[in-house]
Amino acid sequence: MEQKPTLLWLSADRRQNNIHQLFANQWQLNRIHPGEPLHTQQPGCSGRPIGVCDLASLTQSQYAHIDQWLEHLPASSWLAIVQPDQLDQPQVRRLIQDYCQDYHTLPVDWRRLRYSLGHMWGM
Repeated sequence: MEQKPTLLWLSADRRQNNIHQLFANQWQLNRIHPGEPLHTQQPGCSGRPIGVCDLASLTQSQYAHIDQWLEHLPASSWLAIVQPDQLDQPQVRRLIQDYCQDYHTLPVDWRRLRYSLGHMWGM
């Protein structure tokens, strides 16, 4: 049986139960919460994982540490999810520019997101 690619999902929103349903068939999903200590969250990864960073879910205090998370986690590429008005914030634009290959605005178009993740993984 072929191993599924790994998808890291960095989000402060613990209520996103549909994420597992949407991606479990295609991906080995590792959910990571930025409110927990970084050293306690070492995702098991197969191959070269990619990541989704849900910037829309972060609190202001979590923004201060998000660089450490994005640098520490083993994703080869990141995709950000943001609220449309977050794109006006210099810190959010810098995070996207420095760490992300792509971004999507809320509300998420799940079909488009799955396509983008597949494209990122194939690159």
